[in-house]
Amino acid sequence: MKEAYPNHHDEELVRFLIANDYDSIDASDAFDHYLKWRRNLTPISREEFDEQMKFNRLSILQMNEQRGLIYFLSRNHYPWMSAKQTIRAGVALFDMAMKVYPSLEVHLIVNTKGFKMKNLDLKLMQKAVRIYEDYFPEKLGKAYIIGMTPALIKVWEIVQKTLDTRNRDRFVLLKDSEFEVLQETYGSRFLPCEIGGECLEPTLDNIEQLVQEYWVESSECCQTQNKN
Repeated sequence: MKEAYPNHHDEELVRFLIANDYDSIDASDAFDHYLKWRRNLTPISREEFDEQMKFNRLSILQMNEQRGLIYFLSRNHYPWMSAKQTIRAGVALFDMAMKVYPSLEVHLIVNTKGFKMKNLDLKLMQKAVRIYEDYFPEKLGKAYIIGMTPALIKVWEIVQKTLDTRNRDRFVLLKDSEFEVLQETYGSRFLPCEIGGECLEPTLDNIEQLVQEYWVESSECCQTQNKN
């Protein structure tokens, strides 16, 4: 595959090979489908992304070579982002992880406490899961979902059935009493106070260069695609 896609990370291509059981033809077809999807995707703007960070709706908790990037989606998120913004923001976060640590995994912590059923978008949830499986295979380490109500759990069970069996164990539902799982995995000092951690300002100070580089690269990419 490297000969066919010389401008892409080896790790990026390997993920598609693993997801397709090392069948190079199927992996190439899947990667072509991904590239076509990306060409038609309108990326989230820097202004939109900064707004989510400013109000702590979205935070980057850790960035290191052991765990890669760890993201936190706050309960403040609901219902401020539209469905399209949510998808575009998710793509940007996975892209950043690929840029900084292409061989490492992304971890997600999602706080659903206070989430109202009226804000639920089942189609969006299914679309987000499909995007992850089709376009970012093998990139997600774990996704911890906190504070789900019995009604939300029922909905999640519907979505979970659409996941490939190899990915179902990557999504973990946690009760409030199970916070020690996150403490043991990531350390309390890195976790936001919102979910019982010790960190008052969860977003790292040293990500500005990362974010800036991502938008410069995304802008150049879009300009190249428009010329073509």
